[in-house]
This record gives sequence, structure tokens and C-alpha cells, in this order.
Amino acid sequence: MESKIKLLDSESQVLYEFAPSEIDTAYAKAQELEEMGIEVTLDAPSLPETLGATLGMSAKDREKLKSEIEDEIESHNEKPTCGGCE
Repeated sequence: MESKIKLLDSESQVLYEFAPSEIDTAYAKAQELEEMGIEVTLDAPSLPETLGATLGMSAKDREKLKSEIEDEIESHNEKPTCGGCE
């Protein structure tokens, strides 16, 4: 199963889906919609998510992986990582 790039509206409804190879088309469509006044979010799978999907990872496990990646990124944004940053 291949991961998809999704354009979501403000209520998280999927407006469009694109294959990972169509990332440029997805960005162009997002820009077009925003120019029309429609707020959209581009939800593109990370490299580990795409690899997992390609290797047959279940949807449940892909969601868990996505959550873990988001948690890890957030943990780095919460606190300074060097003594000079405090």
C-alpha cells in the first residue's frame, strides 16, 4: 500500500490525494486553493512512513510511527538543546 499526500480543508476533510511522486502537483494545487481563499493543509508522509507503507506496514502501525515522529519533533521544539540557548 502506497502512502498518499493529502490536501485537507480546515475541518481535516480530504480534498485531494496525490502519489508521493506528485509532490510538486500537490503544492501547486494547495497554492491554487489558498489563492481562492480556501485554507488547506498539505499532509505528506515522512520518509519512514513511506518506507513502512512500501514494506507492508499496517495502517495502525503507520499511524503509531507518525505519532512517534511528531512527538520526537515536538520534544526538540519544547526545550533548548544547548547551554547558550537558555
